[in-house]
Amino acid sequence: MARQVVIDTETTGLSTVVGRHRVIEIALVEINNGKLTGNTFLTRLNPEGRKSTPTALATHGIKDSQLLKEPLFQEVLPDILNFIDDSELIFFNKAFDLEFMDNEAKLSGSGVVFSADYKSLCVQVMTLETMNRSKLSLDDACRAYGVDNSERIIHSALIDAQLTARVYFKLLSTPRKDRPKNVPHNTVRKDPEKFPIQRAYKGYQINFCYNTQCENYGVPPKFPDPHDLGKESTDLGNYRIKPGEDGALLIECKTCLTSTTTYSNKGIVQEVERLRSIYQLNVPSCPNTGLREDKRKGIPDGLRYETYTKTVRGVEKTRTRLKKPCPNQHKDILSHSDNYWLDSKNTKKLKNIKGLTKIVFPDSDGKYHHLREVVSQTFKCKSCRTKFSSAINPQKGQHNPQINYLLFSLLVNKVPINRVEEVLMTTPSVIYKRIEFFYNQCVQFEQYQLKKHWHKMKTKTLKLCMDRKFFDVNWTNKLEPRRTRLYITGAAERSSGYILRGTVNF
Repeated sequence: MARQVVIDTETTGLSTVVGRHRVIEIALVEINNGKLTGNTFLTRLNPEGRKSTPTALATHGIKDSQLLKEPLFQEVLPDILNFIDDSELIFFNKAFDLEFMDNEAKLSGSGVVFSADYKSLCVQVMTLETMNRSKLSLDDACRAYGVDNSERIIHSALIDAQLTARVYFKLLSTPRKDRPKNVPHNTVRKDPEKFPIQRAYKGYQINFCYNTQCENYGVPPKFPDPHDLGKESTDLGNYRIKPGEDGALLIECKTCLTSTTTYSNKGIVQEVERLRSIYQLNVPSCPNTGLREDKRKGIPDGLRYETYTKTVRGVEKTRTRLKKPCPNQHKDILSHSDNYWLDSKNTKKLKNIKGLTKIVFPDSDGKYHHLREVVSQTFKCKSCRTKFSSAINPQKGQHNPQINYLLFSLLVNKVPINRVEEVLMTTPSVIYKRIEFFYNQCVQFEQYQLKKHWHKMKTKTLKLCMDRKFFDVNWTNKLEPRRTRLYITGAAERSSGYILRGTVNF
């Protein structure tokens, strides 16, 4: 058998035309008399400023910065031609690799045309001859012919060329009639689920009969014994599972034959927890939690230190040590006011800008007065003696709180943002930050009122009405036909008409 050379390339993208992508790595592997000789050629190439696409970078893992000092294709072309000599070329994806090699030869000013000057074959095409599919990856070909590709964690030109050679050998040694007709599944087949619907999550099971007149209303399904691992059962007691539209599962009550779509208990509980984290009253408590800062989870720095004196070789030295977590860390200043001392007040004078409305603030009688300073109160924990402060006026710390009152009035009266920007002599970024500030204050006001008056609801029976509406909006611009659907779920008290919640979501 004549000498053959297997070639594989890694590139910055998928096309030499769209994006003008380049070769950044090329590998050549020698085959002589149907065997790998171990003679290889591998080099990386400088793409001359062409950057890899995110998809290509995730595939080969070669960073652009690693290629700055690599040679150009025209510099290594003589070595490539010398290695190839007059051998037949073997590719896994012949059309792809030859397109890039011809393009690199053209850009280097060479008269070589690999697709025309050399005889070549495509392993992918040979593999697909017995399969009922239009394309195949190298990993699929390895699985189909039992070639170990465990070393191919990321794409490497040399590893891919060697795997292509092994697949080629398998093709030659396997008669056409015995070649694989399909690719084995990559994932291990899982046993059927023991439970056809989800079990309760954190004690919540929302999949049951919703017919209030039925005796199964609120009664959860029956499940097999969780300790009997070998028992496969679909017996749900008074319920049965049946298919619904769009692949959904329905749970049907055997008593009243009412069908309800099954939902994820975990998803519902996590969504409720997410909403509770948004709509909660933020009342300060002792910050000595003993926890390090975690921005991802929203945990502030809770490490507190104390000083102590230690005698070392007759000399007193001052040292610091970490305080133990305080038992008052979850006890806020409203519900557990006896656990804290009032320490001091911090005031800051306000400067009013001419031309803008002065800051007004209501007193305890509901009368509005001009505000000349903002105040924060410092507290001291009786348990660990840690000091912390809380703003009595939430505007404390803002660069220009004078615009808040007028900005809120303009927004309520539906004044456009660009007009608000002109009136208040400010920037859009400040306006949007203040809108978020207004929203947070509304949430805090609502939660404070609920906490203050919730005891009045203990003797009352509420009749709630709920509904969900949706509307489509342009997410980017009015000229683009793509739509985004937003949902709003609302709940209201029937007798008073009080809106308990309106939640907007995707």
